[in-house]
Amino acid sequence: MTDVAKDDPNWVEKVAELTNAASGDDYVELDRGVLTVNQINWLLEALPYEATYADENNQFIYYNYTKEQKEMLGGRQPWQVGMSLAEVHPQRAFAGAAWVVHQLRNGRPFFRVRIPGEPGQFKVHHYIRMEHADGSYAGIHEAIFDLQPWIDWYLDEVAKQHDATSGASDATTSASYSTDATGGASEVWEGQEETNDQSAHTCTCDSCGSGDLVDRKVHVPGNEGEYLVQHFVGTKDANGNYKALQENKFDLQPWIDWYLEETGQRLTKK
Repeated sequence: MTDVAKDDPNWVEKVAELTNAASGDDYVELDRGVLTVNQINWLLEALPYEATYADENNQFIYYNYTKEQKEMLGGRQPWQVGMSLAEVHPQRAFAGAAWVVHQLRNGRPFFRVRIPGEPGQFKVHHYIRMEHADGSYAGIHEAIFDLQPWIDWYLDEVAKQHDATSGASDATTSASYSTDATGGASEVWEGQEETNDQSAHTCTCDSCGSGDLVDRKVHVPGNEGEYLVQHFVGTKDANGNYKALQENKFDLQPWIDWYLEETGQRLTKK
């Protein structure tokens, strides 16, 4: 992609033409399936964080532009795509960004840091080393999000479990889940509150059956020391119509532990 200047305002379009890039309903073969470009875009848009990617040449080539720039925690902008990481970061942040890149390029699997945000936020930049099939460095995936809503949700869930088990603080299942005969978790949607935050979209299609797309967090049984979460997010097409459901499953406990280390506080429900 060296034939296109990094600061060209039409960088994406020119690179796509030069590389005969797939688009729209063209299918792309992936290692775990086959998706159209539109489906990949919907999946990336539904990620519960702002995602960016820089390749092994330190070139910033993607971010999931799902909000207006002024509403984004990372503040990326379309004209930055194609630029080097040095150009994307302000001068005051360049030394820190260069150090993070050096750490990941030399084998560190990830690095996370708290960034100052608005009152009531706990803004996180989480950098992940990407690798080729042979284990060599392939660039950086950066996730930017506000951890505070997850901490608040965790506290609410723990309070529900405490109430449901008459004071037992080591409940192994969430009040929002039941366990079937085989030990598998089965969703119990009744009583679950709908969220109306910025990640919930309005659906205008007839088949969805709801005015809002899904944005739901559920605690599921896990191993000792884990706090497994399933996060369901509805996705939409360019016209705002419901198209797919993305599920994210992860262990929230390491994030809770890191939050405690960063704040030096005990988690208490006010």
